Amino acid sequence: MHPTYTDLRASAPKAPTTIARNDPIDRADSFAPFRQDLAVDDPNLGVGWCLLPAGEGVSYDVPQHELLVVLDGEISIEGKESGGSLRAGSSLVVPKGASFRWSVADQAKLVFMRYLAEDAHEGADLIFVDPDLPLSPSGSPAAELLLSETPSCRNNTLYATPTRHWSAGVWDSTPYHRAPMVYAHYELMHILEGSVRITDDRGRATTFGQDSIFLVPKGAKCSWLSEEHVRKVWGILRIPS
Repeated sequence: MHPTYTDLRASAPKAPTTIARNDPIDRADSFAPFRQDLAVDDPNLGVGWCLLPAGEGVSYDVPQHELLVVLDGEISIEGKESGGSLRAGSSLVVPKGASFRWSVADQAKLVFMRYLAEDAHEGADLIFVDPDLPLSPSGSPAAELLLSETPSCRNNTLYATPTRHWSAGVWDSTPYHRAPMVYAHYELMHILEGSVRITDDRGRATTFGQDSIFLVPKGAKCSWLSEEHVRKVWGILRIPS
């Protein structure tokens, strides 16, 4: 993991994972043999990729909260009361304790963000992220950090753990420029619309356009410049010190 931000699409492994037929199957996490983890400093957090070959599996009473974003391919997932097909660019929240069945006809590559601690709300089921769902006005960046006019920001938190240490949702904003700030949280961002230029305190800069996926770790110091409307799916781990 880069100390300031990591492009999860550009750094994704290329080859699908294969397992032998006699390999043990993890009934709680049937994705386990296909996961490749990014090195992350927080023991409660997992970030990386699932490289799924053609096949199927079932996960019972999953041991973590998880946000999944499909990079390539298509995967069908059926939960207790919800189900559907996830194509490239689609997202899904899997609360801890949920169970689901999945199948892949060819190959699929997913990015995951997992929160390993804390129990879930009772009876939680899969949440398929609707990128066009309604949003409500939310807070703007701190005035002392803004290098432009105050933007109009909106948000919809689709899922949060009982303590709200881990959450996921959809956010959008009008253009704005923000000075570098130190992130007090880990944030995974999947850009649905528009683009943003992230610059860290070392002068490293990247423009993330539509369908980019990247991780900003806790402690990173980065600026934000968006010159057009931006909409994103986000996952955040924020545990107070």
